[in-house]
This record gives sequence, C-alpha cells and structure tokens, in this order.
Amino acid sequence: MNDLTQLKESRAKLLHDAKSIIQTAKGEGRDLNGDESKQVEGMYADFDKFGERLNTLEKTSKLEQAEAELKVAYRKTSPTTIRTPEEKPDLGNAIRSWMLTGTDTYRATPEALDNAARCGVNLNSSRASVRMLSTASTTGQQLVQWKEFTDAYERYLKYYGAVVNVVTQIGTETGVPLPIPVFDDTNNTGRWLSEGTTVTSTDPTVSSVSLGAWKLSSDEIPVSIELIQDSQTALDQLLPLLLAERMGRALNNAVTVGDGSSKPRGILLDATASGVVTTGTGAAPTVSIDNLLDLKYSVDKAYRDAPSATKGFMMHDKFLAQVRKSKDGQNRYFADPFQSGPGTLDGEPIIINNDMPSSGVNAKLVAYGDYSKYWLRNVLDIQFLKLSEVRARDGMVCFLAFARYDGRLINPNAVKYVAAPAS
Repeated sequence: MNDLTQLKESRAKLLHDAKSIIQTAKGEGRDLNGDESKQVEGMYADFDKFGERLNTLEKTSKLEQAEAELKVAYRKTSPTTIRTPEEKPDLGNAIRSWMLTGTDTYRATPEALDNAARCGVNLNSSRASVRMLSTASTTGQQLVQWKEFTDAYERYLKYYGAVVNVVTQIGTETGVPLPIPVFDDTNNTGRWLSEGTTVTSTDPTVSSVSLGAWKLSSDEIPVSIELIQDSQTALDQLLPLLLAERMGRALNNAVTVGDGSSKPRGILLDATASGVVTTGTGAAPTVSIDNLLDLKYSVDKAYRDAPSATKGFMMHDKFLAQVRKSKDGQNRYFADPFQSGPGTLDGEPIIINNDMPSSGVNAKLVAYGDYSKYWLRNVLDIQFLKLSEVRARDGMVCFLAFARYDGRLINPNAVKYVAAPAS
C-alpha cells in the first residue's frame, strides 16, 4: 500500500469516526460532552494534518509524473552519422548542447549541430525567448518551439504566482508608457422624464492610469559544466522550474503588495477600505465569517457579479484556518472542515495568497472583489539568458531570466479589504 492510499484511508476513517460520535450525540438529543468534544477536536486536528501531508504528496507525485513524461533521454555517446529526416530530433539533447556551447570543454559535433538545427535551437545564441523559434528557417523548414522549456516555465510561473491567474493580463510590443482610461459609472443611472422635460447631463467618473515596464530578474543560477554533461535528469524542465519559482514569487508579491517603486503597484495599495475591522489586536487579528460577509456586501453588486474565475476572498492561509474552525452556538462548524482545497464561502471562491499580510496595525488582511480590474502588463517575451564566461573559472554556466511588467488596480472600488485593529 503506497503512502497516498494509506493517508486517504486514514483520513476517511477519521471522518467516519468523528461523524459517528456526532451522530450518536444527535440521536440522543444532546450536545457533545467534554470528552467527546476533545475526541472530535483531536480527530479534526489529525485530519487537517493528514490533509496537509496528502496535498504535499499529491503535488510531489504530479510533479514527478510530469517530469517523467517530459524527461528526455540523453545520449551518452554521439551518433556516428547525421540522422535522417525521418528520425525524430532530440530536443533535450539540443537544449543541453545549447547550455554547453561557449564553454572551453565543449565543441559541438556535426551530429549535435544537425540535431539542434532540426529542433530550431541556435547553439551560438546566448539568448532565448518564448517566441525565438516561431519563424521559418532559410531552408523553408518550420522551426519547432521549445515547448517543453517555455511551457514548463509558464506553468510553474502560474503555480508560484497564483494571483496572476485572476487578474487581466495584457501584452505589448514596447515598454513605452501605456495610458489606460478608467470609467466608473456605478453611481449613475438613467431617469424618467415628463413630456417636454430637458435631458440632464451626467458625466461618468473618468480618470487615467499609466502602465510602464519594470524589469524583473530571476538572478543568476550557476550550474556546473559537469552537471550539464553528466545529468540524467531533464535539465530543460528543472531549469525553468527554478527560474519560474523565483520570478513567480517576486511577481506575486508585487501584484499583491507592491509599492509601485521600480515594481508594479499591488492590489492592496489601491484597494478601497470596506470599513470592516477584525477583532483581536494588530499583532494577533482574528478574522470571522461575519467580517468576510460584511466585506463581500460592502462591494458594489456590479463587481460581485463578476465571473467566479476573477473574483473571490483573497487571504493568507492563516485566516483560512481561522474561518474553517468557526462554530455556531451548538459547537458545529460553519464550513465543512473535511473538504479539500480552499473551497468557497457564501458561494465565492477562496484564494490563498501568502503574500497577503497576516498581522500588523491597520494591515489589509483580506480582500474581496473583481480582480480582473487589476491590469498586469507584460512587455514582449520573457528572455532566457546563458552566460558562459561569467563563472568560467569556476567551471560554471550561469542562466537567468528577465521579464518586464507593470500593473495597477485601475478601478479601486472593484476590490475592498478588511483591516486589522489600529492597536
């Protein structure tokens, strides 16, 4: 029996035993006694712990499966002849050749050059981008994109930059300032007129914001030449994983709480106060279901009616735990503590974002609204760079990624927040 199956069975048994105790008390027309409450609480705590371990194992299993599917078998020896057009080119080998080209210890063989050309990889280039291989070669053969590389990067970027999944993304070909007109007409309505009455002129609220293009760097990732030469792992997958993790975390933080200085303005910087303040203290705030419901209904219905894919309650994982442990006067949970994933509240998605503050005087703890009103600008393509000389004395090749972003909540009334106490 594998660990996943055993954990699932253990969680199922905890759920069954806890519900049995609760149902027994309910059948006898009474509340849980002290010992029963402690026993059920213990089961709930164990169930949550098992759930965290299960989530970790499932993510690890999925990543290993994806790596296994995308893993390219590297050749230990070069083929003696150039492959025929009918043979499938080896993309993993081409990328490894690209990683090594420019180092003193590597000279590409004719076979390696042929394989790289058929994959659309320019071994002599130190720069790669998402679209660098999208044009045709001089021979008229359509070049192949590095989909295993770029798709992996974009997939991991979304995983580590979760807030990026709910905002509006726009791409531009240059980084010149991009003015965006903003209209807010939610407070205006038409009017009924008597015959012959003059029409009233009511202007919408009009403003403008401008998006620039700040540069985001992954920092250099040094990789030893020996590792590139000898590794049997798919470096064309592991390298974009490292780059995307760094870029994704930095981008997620900026889109959430960025101050707009050399980085995008975060959602919380421009979001509107809901007037809802939590209990507790700034150092140890307590978020309740009442707080969240008051927050939701402080937002105009026009934004509450946005598609579920772009709205919801955004909070730190700490506050999700508080909400899911909330109970009524009969010691019953408001939310099902056994459901997997963040779930929903009052029909709205819950978005876990650990770049949201978890404490602090007047801190903006939980946000709710239509995040599509946040515009994230991406200029051109993400650039992947190989630096063969920077660490040559150490036998290292350095890799890094650059991207240019800016972003802003163009309509502050679309998102509101719950605040921590002022002391």
